[in-house]
Amino acid sequence: MPESNLRFETTRWSLVLRAGRDDGRQAASELCTRYWWPVFAFFRSQGAREQEAADITQEFFGDIDRRRDLSRVDPERGRFRSWLRACAKNHLYRYRKAQRALKRDEDQLPLSAAAAIDAKATAVTATADGERSSLTAAPHTDRSVIEPKDSLTPEHDFNRSWALALHARVMGRLRAHYADIGKLEIFLSLEAMLSGADCELSDWELSQALGMRDEGTLRVARCVMKKQAAPLYRRYLRAEIGETVSDQRDIDHEIRELLVALSQPLGIVERRGAGDVRASPLGERRAG
Repeated sequence: MPESNLRFETTRWSLVLRAGRDDGRQAASELCTRYWWPVFAFFRSQGAREQEAADITQEFFGDIDRRRDLSRVDPERGRFRSWLRACAKNHLYRYRKAQRALKRDEDQLPLSAAAAIDAKATAVTATADGERSSLTAAPHTDRSVIEPKDSLTPEHDFNRSWALALHARVMGRLRAHYADIGKLEIFLSLEAMLSGADCELSDWELSQALGMRDEGTLRVARCVMKKQAAPLYRRYLRAEIGETVSDQRDIDHEIRELLVALSQPLGIVERRGAGDVRASPLGERRAG
């Protein structure tokens, strides 16, 4: 389907609004999976240790679910990314305030009472760890891709992780598309070549495995796929962003903001002139 035929109205804040409904458990779980790591990176950049940040993140999404905050989100007030980041900041403030109060109370307890409280807290934590719901548990992903290595500000780390998670989802949709049409191996070869990753098979070996005449035929197929993948990437990227913004004009602005947060562009956009932003998964290297 051509990108111009996509109706933005059908995707405007759609995932967020579904998550806020009484029957929106699956959508809420999907939101948590998408944005768990950006929130985790935000807490880490605010000084939380790794396990502490994971616990705070799980508690944060659990509170959002328990209070049904998503049912009260107003799309007219802006982008979901901004709302979620503000909620994370407020949650961290309340968490640290509670921790300070707890520390003051513990300092005034006799040692025997403090030991009893510690034992009870350990037992409660172990029970909670064994009963983590699918809604709030950390999703499986490549942490080296999602978690920032060089922290600038908490907001930057949040936006950078958000952009990386978004890019990963779009690439996942591309892989699923090419798997459906029987061209996944060629796409994976193209993806590895553009990212500089090592390929398990040489071009000759892959061409023979796919029943092609020679490696030249594979390289031609990669060139064709590279041209076809760019508009498809743009379409998927805009659809993903369209689920968390309230106005179609916000999509390009969101892409620009997320680009600023990336130390390297990851090929998310190609600039074709002032004010013209086009998304693409493809770099400057030639596919063959």
